[in-house]
Amino acid sequence: MRRLLTLSTENAFKRIVGIDGVTGEFAAELKLGQLLTSVVGQASSDTVLSMLRSIGLFKAAQSMLSQAAAFTTRQLAPFVRKRIDQIDIQDAAALLRDGDDSATRYLERSINQDLAQQIKPLVIDFVRKAQQTEDISQFTAFLGERLSTTFATIIAEKMTGALGGALFNAIAREEKALRANPARILDTALAKALARR
Repeated sequence: MRRLLTLSTENAFKRIVGIDGVTGEFAAELKLGQLLTSVVGQASSDTVLSMLRSIGLFKAAQSMLSQAAAFTTRQLAPFVRKRIDQIDIQDAAALLRDGDDSATRYLERSINQDLAQQIKPLVIDFVRKAQQTEDISQFTAFLGERLSTTFATIIAEKMTGALGGALFNAIAREEKALRANPARILDTALAKALARR
């Protein structure tokens, strides 16, 4: 079961992080544009939002959030792998027999809270550094002094749940793919176990 989770996780991390940020279904699930719009809406009018879009600062900020998600995801990889090695799997046979993403959902229930505690400070650190760049500094200046000083924290709070959920969904998709085609798994023992279920 640990091997199944390890393979699913490795495959997920390879797929969801690209050169310029997060990609595919993972990126779509994060809804970074909506997240950013909600933050801007706390301090600014629709006119300001339209202006940020027209001068390219909204797009720059959205790209930064994608990079923040990619950075955070890469940093989480060793933590997730370590927790898989440590996880107490009480009924591995049942998890093999159950639903197509049962191992991932077991992992999610086991480490979700701890994962959230890892995500938030990573996002805050990345966004605060990004605020020192010209585009993001200009973007937050439009939000006003109060919101610009708490921007990184607000973003992190909004991204934490979404990032964790999207990560487990990505792992679940890989688990389903492995279960659907055990023959492509190089680990012979795991392939046989999945084929027998």
